[in-house]
Amino acid sequence: MLTVTDELANVYSINIETGAVDVLFSLGDPVIAADFEGITIAGNDVWLVTSRGVLYRAINGLSGGLDIPFEVFSTGLEDRCEVEGLAFDSTQFLLVCKENFRQRDRNKLMIQVWTPGDRRARVYLARKLNLPGSSRELSPSGLAIDGNTLHIVAARQSLLLTIDREGNLLSASHLQGHPQAEGIAVMRNGSIVIADEGKKTGGFISRHVPVGDGD
Repeated sequence: MLTVTDELANVYSINIETGAVDVLFSLGDPVIAADFEGITIAGNDVWLVTSRGVLYRAINGLSGGLDIPFEVFSTGLEDRCEVEGLAFDSTQFLLVCKENFRQRDRNKLMIQVWTPGDRRARVYLARKLNLPGSSRELSPSGLAIDGNTLHIVAARQSLLLTIDREGNLLSASHLQGHPQAEGIAVMRNGSIVIADEGKKTGGFISRHVPVGDGD
């Protein structure tokens, strides 16, 4: 698993089986400072996104090392929403919005899509969801793709949602033991990994194994 620190472009590799943590690379000298909110892999490149929708492409970042070359792209989302999650989807990138700035988008799940070469991201999905319990608002904080389904965590509402590509809600569950879920990933065996942002006690990563896996 790869993780990025919240305020600096420091990327770490974490072995889920052993818990070993290694520094993979840092971008820039001095290291780039920004409000980083998502990380994903496309080929051998590692991509980071900030809350303003700025994308950083670490070229051959999976190889790690010093002086990683990188490119910077604007998605034009800074006036539309606060970005909080990033996922690579075959040839394009999906970005989930935590807070929508435009009135017509309020209380909607908004996922934007950006393809390299685009000047601006465009709407991929805009949908009001019937959330469980008393939750009326949704503040997504992480996004992962698993085939034709999307998994979303929302730290403020302590929710884990699964939707299809049309935005239909397939499942919703309250997160237990996750004080601030800020990232999510799906492993090859179907297990879900959730990353919680740390305060005084530090962040942590937990793996949720599919029922019947036996691991």
